[in-house]
Amino acid sequence: MKFSQSSLKNLIVPVEIQIREFDAKLLLSCFAVEQGFKVFIGNKYEIHKAIDLLPPAIYLGKGLRSPSVYELNKSFFNPVVAWDEEGLVYYSPEIYLKRRISLETLPLLDSVFAWGDDNASLINSLNHQKIPVYVTGNPRGDLLRPEFANFFAKETAELKKEYGDFILINSNFAMVNGVIKKFTQLPLPSEAPPQYEVARKLYNPDLAVHRHALFKHFLDLLKFMGENFPQHKIILRPHPSENYGPWQEIAKLFPNIVVIREGNVLPWLKACKLLIHNGCTTAVEGSLLGIEIVAYCPIASDGLDAELPNNLSLQATNLGQVKDLTNRLLMGEKITNLDPKVKEARAKLRSFHVANVANVFASEQIVQVLDNLSSKIRNRRLSSLRYLKAKVMAVVKRLIKNRKYTLEEGRLSPKVRINNFPSISVEEVNRRIQLLSACLNGRFDSVQAKASIKEGIFELSKASGSAN
Repeated sequence: MKFSQSSLKNLIVPVEIQIREFDAKLLLSCFAVEQGFKVFIGNKYEIHKAIDLLPPAIYLGKGLRSPSVYELNKSFFNPVVAWDEEGLVYYSPEIYLKRRISLETLPLLDSVFAWGDDNASLINSLNHQKIPVYVTGNPRGDLLRPEFANFFAKETAELKKEYGDFILINSNFAMVNGVIKKFTQLPLPSEAPPQYEVARKLYNPDLAVHRHALFKHFLDLLKFMGENFPQHKIILRPHPSENYGPWQEIAKLFPNIVVIREGNVLPWLKACKLLIHNGCTTAVEGSLLGIEIVAYCPIASDGLDAELPNNLSLQATNLGQVKDLTNRLLMGEKITNLDPKVKEARAKLRSFHVANVANVFASEQIVQVLDNLSSKIRNRRLSSLRYLKAKVMAVVKRLIKNRKYTLEEGRLSPKVRINNFPSISVEEVNRRIQLLSACLNGRFDSVQAKASIKEGIFELSKASGSAN
């Protein structure tokens, strides 16, 4: 069985957490369609169930840890490429390599895309097969560029109108405050089930204790802000995979506190007066946008704190310092870039970690690699027996996933899946495509989305009759 040339111009782009990934991956998909690809983008869970029903395609993964989906794609002779969606911010190199990269996964990949030089260096430290690692940056970085300033303009204006000069607090405690408690990745050692360390090789008791302590400090921080800034809205945005409950219990006590996770974080960053966090990727995004950021660091531990976002922020080690910095920033004082040396150091730090925030778009560089990859595999062949085995494997996996999807307390339960990827219409997808196009002077006007084989999966291609 031989791929036709047209089949090599298909691309599969799964999205796990919609509010974090979808807009950036939609932008990448538009660049790919411009380059002649047909793109299948959407709900990761539905794409994985239907992988054998989609045409032969390059599969773009979002992690370097779990090999199973890459193995299945390889069985169909689908080329597989990936980046690490969470590769920008990490606690320590040792923890990152253990938690985020599998030695079984890397050999399955045809190419890897790195956020920046730092991410590439970490990946290459385990890249014994010398898989090509391209320092391209990430499409999420593209959306931070001035060209896309108007993409979230409407949402930003609406947030400012509704909440005024609000204070944004971003939490990232999903590993200790998950949607389903029994699947907490980092329970306290005293609460971990028997044999937890053996069953969960990624468990780190020191990190668990540290993150639980920080979580309690941030609960106290939210109360403190509610009490001390009653005239300002305090917006608490939980991590997409977090349990809202503990935050909402506090919000009930203060009319000025709102717990909300609605939409992409970028309009919230653009609309707020300041961001408060500890170790959040949003702080890196906010730094690239030039907003004022405070890292609340009441406790610290070498190797257990995310240094990059904290080092790009003003730092407060106690609630009094948080109050002082917040008052100054609310009054309009610009503190972040007062010292030219600090400004220069932060710019160098950002450029080492995030490539292509100027000049060529990260999305364009990635698509160029995909285009070259598609041309290199035109002569690959797939035997009928191998195809049959892959088909049987896909059907079995689909049956297993369908079973898991019905379990109310499972890792793939309806609660988790809807939390990560709520319903989105094809009309809304096309609206966003047109907004992206308008930001680039009509560049993607010929790109059109339509519903694909499953709900939550969309097919992007050039509109029929388009001359572009």
